[in-house]
Amino acid sequence: MKPLLILIFISFMACLIACNPHNEQDSLTESDTTQIVQVLLTTPILEKYLSSFQDKQLKIVQNQTISKQYNIYKNGKLVVLSQVDSTDEQLLNPYKPAFFLEVTKIQFLTPNQAKVFMIFKGTGLTLSADLQKEKNNSWSIISSAIGFI
Repeated sequence: MKPLLILIFISFMACLIACNPHNEQDSLTESDTTQIVQVLLTTPILEKYLSSFQDKQLKIVQNQTISKQYNIYKNGKLVVLSQVDSTDEQLLNPYKPAFFLEVTKIQFLTPNQAKVFMIFKGTGLTLSADLQKEKNNSWSIISSAIGFI
């Protein structure tokens, strides 16, 4: 009977780990989300790729990762929450690129380390980054990569 209890316990623990992986919902606060996205939007690496949008207001696509309005700024303007679907026609028109951002993933690797992936819709520009929370509770970029889809 004892091996059966051990097997049940192991199965239970495996389910806890597999069914509830450590993800962005575990420790992500509003402050963390705001800081992480703000740090990424102000990284100099983006400026050369987004220079044609320097006077435009950025809109952020509402999704599971970003579900509400945050106090995030780009080009001196508030980044506004948009309920536009990611397949909306205004995001796909190659002759009039839209300035929309979709944050598809914010994942905590540890309580002080996060991985983020975002896409600038209408431009095809992607940014993936690893960030670290400093002792003063601010976030800094450890590494990042720009890509295009």
